[in-house]
Amino acid sequence: MSGVDSYWTLRRGIKREVSLALQDFEHSVSSDTGIDDDFQQECSTSRPTELSVENVEFGDGSGSSIFLPVHAEPVPVEHDSDISDGGNVIDFDCDFDFVCDDHDSEPSEPDSTECLRDSLVDWVLQYDVPRNAVGGLLKLLNPHHPELPLDERTLMRTPRSHAVCTLAGGGEYIHFGVQKGLESLIGSGDIASDSGKLELQFNVDGLPLFKSSNLSMWPILCIVRNSQCKKTLIVGCYCGESKPSNVQAYFERFVNELQHILSVGFDYMNEHFDVVIHSFVCDAPARAMVKNIKGHSGYSACEKCHVEGEWQQKVTFQDTNAALRTDAEFADMTDSDHHLGRSAVQTLPVGTVSQFPLDYMHMACLGVMRRLLLCWLKGPLSVRLGTARTNRISDKLTSLIPFIPREFGQKPRSLNDIMRWKATEFRQFLLYTGPVVLKHILPDLLYQHFLLFSVAMTLLISPRLCAQFCGYAKQLLVVFVENMKTLYGKEMIVYNVHSLIHLPDDACKFGPLDSFSCFPFETALNKIKRLLRKPSFPLQQLANRLAEQNLRTAQTHTQQHEFTAKKEHSLGPLPAEFRNARQYEQLHCSDFYLSVLSGDNCVTLSSGSVCVVRNILVHGSSVLLVVEVLENCSSFYEYPLPSAQVNIVHVPRLHGMQKTVPVGEVVYKNVCLPAVNDSYVVFPFLHSAM
Repeated sequence: MSGVDSYWTLRRGIKREVSLALQDFEHSVSSDTGIDDDFQQECSTSRPTELSVENVEFGDGSGSSIFLPVHAEPVPVEHDSDISDGGNVIDFDCDFDFVCDDHDSEPSEPDSTECLRDSLVDWVLQYDVPRNAVGGLLKLLNPHHPELPLDERTLMRTPRSHAVCTLAGGGEYIHFGVQKGLESLIGSGDIASDSGKLELQFNVDGLPLFKSSNLSMWPILCIVRNSQCKKTLIVGCYCGESKPSNVQAYFERFVNELQHILSVGFDYMNEHFDVVIHSFVCDAPARAMVKNIKGHSGYSACEKCHVEGEWQQKVTFQDTNAALRTDAEFADMTDSDHHLGRSAVQTLPVGTVSQFPLDYMHMACLGVMRRLLLCWLKGPLSVRLGTARTNRISDKLTSLIPFIPREFGQKPRSLNDIMRWKATEFRQFLLYTGPVVLKHILPDLLYQHFLLFSVAMTLLISPRLCAQFCGYAKQLLVVFVENMKTLYGKEMIVYNVHSLIHLPDDACKFGPLDSFSCFPFETALNKIKRLLRKPSFPLQQLANRLAEQNLRTAQTHTQQHEFTAKKEHSLGPLPAEFRNARQYEQLHCSDFYLSVLSGDNCVTLSSGSVCVVRNILVHGSSVLLVVEVLENCSSFYEYPLPSAQVNIVHVPRLHGMQKTVPVGEVVYKNVCLPAVNDSYVVFPFLHSAM
């Protein structure tokens, strides 16, 4: 160690210097103030850190000084060479000089307490911990962290009162506010509009809460449609034993606030925002309630045309060429058989026909597709499939599970579970799995009729094809509805089947079907239901949970990388020119997820080539894909059009010429499903991943 003092030698030296300095200080104080000898002796033998003297100054003669406040906390100088002063650490060296460095200072107790509180709040919100469990945890932590509150409401800053009002006609309502919700999204950086204009899309729907009671909620939901962020705002919420009986009272506060911000906009964070209504997206019963018209089982129920219903064991709508309704006619209430009274939203600047588009989730997926499947399983003998055929379809569906991309929320299930299928499963069958599993099992005439429906919906859902083929899709749907009468009987032309012919008109106005569907709102309704723990005071519970979630909205946004590679490996294939590149199994992109495994490894390049990803490379700052270009692609079906025209192709095998391409050449991801004789069918990934 040749002359170099050890760490502990230096500490002992510092301790001696501090003790001598404090003794000199005590002596000077006693001599200057005339303190008696007994008290001076007591001070000299006591721990200097226990002094509680107001504004006592001491130093080393160099002009530097620090002050001990009244009732200063003891500083254990015998165990630590640092003395805290207002958050700065004073480090005494051997010459009794000190240096103040904010960057090296230890966090003071209030900062660490606040950090612990924030961490607990984040934990509660992330895992949706029951609040009584949070209270129990706080009581366990209290002996070790007495600075934490004992009550979970204090920790979560839960409001103690809410503006819940009782509506005329029964039920309770709470209004959260349109402008308040928009300001929270803007303030948290979730939405931004370059033009300063926010296009709002609204949804109203019923939400049954508990199986043991008739209690239900009717939230008013909102999405900013022209923003990248599609977070759903809860504008207001009704709760009662049935749907709102007084619709005018239910919408009163919502309509009044919306009228104001539509006329003058609002200012927030030194920026002005104008607000317009994009559309109201609801299912048929909710649209009828909002517009105050006949329900979907009425003889004048169609919201888009003047078709008259016919009784075919149920109300059906046979005419596919009836005169269309207009906003002006609706405002004047010229069709008395269609209206029940004035609409609650008619005072808003919104087209009650043109800006209430039909929702394909309820109409096409849960409506028509479900009806077709049930006809094949339990319908008339002329269209019913036998047990052997239905079992073959079920076996094919379950065999496709390993080939379903990660973006799908549901994997294929057997037809035996069809009564429990969700809307996303019917959509998956309609767009992807149905054309594959039904071929050579469903009779040719029924299969071609199904393809009319599948191709038309493919065109309307696809962001790349909708604008170009919207008119052609309408022709297909008209033929589909007309042939439905011949194949399945006139009683099949119910409200949902008839309304298919009007769906392309809404797509021409608003774009692809996912831009005005109920899928994101249904997701929000499920989240609302999970926020409620018990039947009592549901609106207050909802308000509490929403207020708690807003606690952590002002977090620092981390930089989002466009591509993130995961699961490094060394199995190849690896081109010679990239032998120094790192190899990965997964690539998380901003728009999709790629992998070298089946289900997530089929893409289409900007050149139009369909490829299978065999390896993912990171070479410097570049992300590259080693792909095999699939050859001999052909149409999977020829009716009603060659499927290759809508990018649905049949490939004999998943092998081809290998090459390396930048990941930026990927245009979209594909769904690659096995067909007969070890061949495959490739579908473009069309819908939003909801």
